[in-house]
Parts: sequence; structure tokens; C-alpha cells
Amino acid sequence: MANEFKLEDIAASFSDVVKIIESSKESAFRKVNEELIYMYWRVGEYLSEAMRNSSYGDGYIQSLADFIAENNPEIKGFNRRGLYRMKQFYEMYAGTEIVSTLLTQLGWSIHLKLMSACKTLEERRFYMELAIKERYSFREMERQIDSGYYERYRLSAVASPAVIEETYKNSSEVLHMTHYSTLSNNLKRQILSFSERVSQGLSRPDFKFVAQMIYGILGSQSCHLSKIARALDEPISLKKTIDRLSRNLAGFKGYERIHENYIGKVKGSLSSRAILVVDDGDITKPCSFKLEGLGRVKDGSTGEYGIGYHMLDVTALTPKQKSPIGVYSRVYSAREEEFESATVETLEALRYLSGHFRKSMIRAFDRGFDANTFYEYLIDRDESFVIRAKKNRDVIYKGERQNIMKVADRYKGKYGLRFKKKNRKEIDCKISIAPIRLCCRPEEELNLVVCRGLGQEPMLLVTNLKSDDEWLAATITKVYFLRWKIEEWHGFKKQQFGFEDLRVRSLRSIRNLDLLLTIAMGYIGIMSEKADEKPVVMELLKISKRIYGISKFKLYAMADGLFTVFAQGKQGVYALLKKKPKDRQMSLLSYADFARAVA
Repeated sequence: MANEFKLEDIAASFSDVVKIIESSKESAFRKVNEELIYMYWRVGEYLSEAMRNSSYGDGYIQSLADFIAENNPEIKGFNRRGLYRMKQFYEMYAGTEIVSTLLTQLGWSIHLKLMSACKTLEERRFYMELAIKERYSFREMERQIDSGYYERYRLSAVASPAVIEETYKNSSEVLHMTHYSTLSNNLKRQILSFSERVSQGLSRPDFKFVAQMIYGILGSQSCHLSKIARALDEPISLKKTIDRLSRNLAGFKGYERIHENYIGKVKGSLSSRAILVVDDGDITKPCSFKLEGLGRVKDGSTGEYGIGYHMLDVTALTPKQKSPIGVYSRVYSAREEEFESATVETLEALRYLSGHFRKSMIRAFDRGFDANTFYEYLIDRDESFVIRAKKNRDVIYKGERQNIMKVADRYKGKYGLRFKKKNRKEIDCKISIAPIRLCCRPEEELNLVVCRGLGQEPMLLVTNLKSDDEWLAATITKVYFLRWKIEEWHGFKKQQFGFEDLRVRSLRSIRNLDLLLTIAMGYIGIMSEKADEKPVVMELLKISKRIYGISKFKLYAMADGLFTVFAQGKQGVYALLKKKPKDRQMSLLSYADFARAVA
């Protein structure tokens, strides 16, 4: 019939409708935000004038807050603290050159952060323009401010020692005393040597691409190809560099090869009892509709559902510094044709670990992996594991099937241990060990480690490590407590390098970018393992400390040290990657061979 149609024939028109809807929603949000910021400005102006022209003093704002709360309880955000912020907002920018069009483009949360964290008007304006240009969310803007991006930008933009000294005049050391040219060249050569090792077996063009991406990611602290291209600083147009990187990322076929080479390099930094933490995550892309295979995901940071990709990572901890090093990373979508289930994806990761790491290395899992499928896989292969159990799991205890919480209630704590949490706060825990068996594998003896003191209910850890002494209790609990470093590693990946803000479309490009970022971060992790021994590492930490202090999580300091050093360089790795011309002069040996050949 004439009015029959196929869905694919009009899919483009459907997309146009979606674009209209999203564009209108975004426009409406901007207008609402403009009105809100203008309202806060007017309220702040009114309060500033009223307090200047009256004798009420600070009691005026408190009285106004009480009046609003009593007579208009539905109006939220206008308590004493909120009103003071509006007054501060007006007085901070009134009479300055910052125009209202700049102020109204940012949300109120960002303005509050700028008012509390920035010391000068110049610094606040810098972050405003950056947020508008890059379309930063509050979380990304907060990360940039907390990491001292403004200071690092000033450092990279100005070479004058006088300006540098003025910027850091409160520091105990003078920044320009460091030999940045020498340090930068040494680090570039180390990165190229590292890239060469992970690129063994690839063609030279592929090696150059891998080296450029690793250096560009570290030099720009970003996954944006435009920023990576700027860090490379090649003697060609920026667009040509971006286009080349984009083509190579989409067409790169050396994924398995460089992954194998990288794992071979990483193994040298791990002990036979290293901890391998398996964790799932997500990348949310709420405004990116053209990316391939976008599906429904749950945002781990907000708990809300959106569109994006699922992630599965395995991260190892080095023996000395307990630095996280990524060993497996997989970005996947439930909308892919070959996708089966999250369980299948996890089993694929476990098979990869079985083929590359020793059985004695402890596989650590959170409650989301408390499933019979994973227990059976690990037990069948005699691989060491620690899995945090859910409260609804049934186990076999003394020959009877019981709920795991009822078993835990029998144990009040045999060993006392003191731990330091992520925030350095010390906590006292009581730990017990109970012999149990799983209902799905009743023939296998396991241990249940019950840890009390972390909350109202005990933490339950199931393991196949054999022992009934204090060593096992302490080791297993410490293994799980070290998970906070893995959480920091995920934040490091998403925030320091902006992985969640990636801007490549195909899944192949995304996966290649994910692997290259993992390798670049692995380079930092391997370096940080020798933080107390290697002079170049200690120098990087010193440089980072001069700016804003060394983080407890050293990878942040290492990354900022690299960024600062490379910002001083006048060129990326272009000159070092140029192929040296062959020597036209014969060596003595080649000449002798030639003479014998023609004799």
C-alpha cells in the first residue's frame, strides 16, 4: 500500500524530533538558571543596601530568614546561611568588570564553590570562562579547582621566573630552580621506552601512535583528542593532528598485542600474593546521543538511571606502595549484538586473569559479585579469593543450612585489630573466623571472616584461604580495606583524565582509548612503586608539592608533576619520534665485506 513505510526509512526524522526536544529542554534550563542567578543577585543587592543603610546589623538577615520560614515555608534555600551567600555573591562582583552574561551561564553550586575556594577575582573569572567553554558539570569544575588547575595553567603559560616566584611566593622552595628541560627530556625518553615495550610486534606507525597517545594523555591530563593534540604540539595544524589521532584510534588493530605486552611489563611490579580487585562501574553520557551502542546504566555516583556504558575493571595493588595498576578494563553495552549478560562479561575477565596471573594472587570482590557462578569458577581452578557476602546468603554451618547473618551472630570477635580508614581515622575492629561451606559446593571447606566495628551490622567476607589464626583474620580484612584505593583509582581515571567526558563515537575507538588510558595510568603506578628510591619520581613529587601539596593518593601528585614538567616543554615527542636517517658512510666491517664480495 502507498501509506506503508519501514521504520528505518524514517529513523532520521525521529532523531530530528529528539534533537528539537533536547534543544528546547536545554534552552529552558538555561533560561530558568538565568532567572535564578538574577534573583539571587537582586536579593543580595537588597540585603547589602539594607544592612548598609540600617542599624539592624547581622540580626537583619536572621530576622528575614525567620520571617520567610514562618510565613512562606514552601520557599526553600532562604535560611540565614543562604541569604548571607546571596549578599556575598552581590558584593563580590558588584562594580567589577565581570558582566552579568558571564555570571548567569553558571549554576549556583559552581558560584558557591568559586566564592569559597578562589582567592582573587582573576582566578574566579578564569574558572568561569573555563566552565562555560568546556561545559563543565559541578563535579568536574570542583575537581579542577581542588587540583589547583589555575596555578598550573599560570605556570604553563608564563615562563618568567619573576611571575612564577610571585605566584608561589608562599612556597618553601622556588619553582624555577628545577631543570625542567633536562627532566622533561628524560621523562619523554622514558615514556617512549615504555611505549616501545608495550608496542613490541607492532608496525612503527602503530608504535608512534601508541607513544603519542600515552604522552598526550599524560601531558594534557585529558582524553579529549583536541587536548592530546595540543600537548603533542606538532609542527602541523592542530586539526590535522586531531584528524590523524581520530583515524588511528578508530582503525587501531593492536589492542590484544599491546595489552599482552603491557601485562608482561606489569607482572614485574607485582608479588606472588598481589591483590587483584574486580569491580564494575559505569560511564554516563546524558547528552551524547550519537555514540555507538548507548544503553541504560545506573550512575554509581547519584544512584539514578541514565544512558551510557557499563565498565568492568580489574586493578592490581603493588606490594610496597599499594599503588593501583589497571590490568583489565572492558567497556561494554547491553545493546551490542554479541552481548549476553554482565555475568558472562565477568567470567570473561576471570578467564583473562586465569591465563595471565598466578592462582595465589588474591581475587577480591564486592557484594555485587556474591553469586554461585563466580564461587564455582574460582573453586574449580583453586584460585585464591575474598568475596564480600550479602546478608541473604545461606551457608552450611556445622552440617545445617543457615542464613549467613545467623552464623555471624555466634561470633562476637576473637581478635582485635586497629585500622586506618581512607580519611586516616583509626577504627578498632573485632574479627572472628567461622568454618562454612556453600550450598552449591558443600564438599568445599571455606572460611567466613566476620568483622565488627565498621557499622551497625558486621562485614562478612567469604574466602578459600586456609587458616584459623590471627594472620588470616588480619590479612583478609586488610585486603578488603585496601579497596578504597581502587575507588580512588576509578575517580582518578574519570576525574583527573576526564574519561567520563570522552568524545569519540565508535565503541572500538572508546575501547582503544580506554586501554591506552589504562596503560598511561599504569605507567604512573609503576613509577610510583619506587617513589622512595628513584630520583626522577622524588623530583616529580617535589614539583607537585610546591603547587598544592602531595595527595595521600600519590597518583594524583605524580600525574600533576608530569603535567607541570611537560607544560614547560616547547615541543612534545615529535622530534624524538622522527626516524633517524641511515648513515651513508660504510663501517669498517661493511667495507671489508664489500671488498671480499667484489674480489
